[in-house]
Amino acid sequence: MKQKYQLFFSDDKSKLIVKEMAETDPGIFMVTCEENFTMTAVEAAEQEGMTAVIELLRTDNMFPPARFVEQMADAVLALIKGDEEKTELLFNDIDMIEKAKVEELVVEEVAEEEEEVELDDLLGEGDESEADQKKPAAIDAEIGSLDGEADITSVIDEKGAIEPAE
Repeated sequence: MKQKYQLFFSDDKSKLIVKEMAETDPGIFMVTCEENFTMTAVEAAEQEGMTAVIELLRTDNMFPPARFVEQMADAVLALIKGDEEKTELLFNDIDMIEKAKVEELVVEEVAEEEEEVELDDLLGEGDESEADQKKPAAIDAEIGSLDGEADITSVIDEKGAIEPAE
């Protein structure tokens, strides 16, 4: 979805007006929210810094995502300085989602690299001697009957075959 924000001062320069619009059809935008901020509040936020301007722009009715509101705050500061009379910002949610996916993939790749290192540390290197690694595994098994008359002991070799014990 495409969103457009228009930022401008009222005719008498007593208010900052921010209009939020959403694209309803290709190329057609409808106003979804309009906020008016007094110049006193805008100038006070400007004096406090970027964070205060962002907090001012985020209201109960309009809460733009971080990537949008940062650019909006820059536009407000440019308006206050008199660089521009009106600013229009256009955002496409699809672009934001694609950027988030790329960032997520990068984070996943870093996490996988860290996991590989941790696994190597857990496995250790050269803890067992070569003789221990090549030695066939023999398992002793005892099978007893319920009445206690027969006790058979056998050995299971490395291939899983059962051989009688000596």
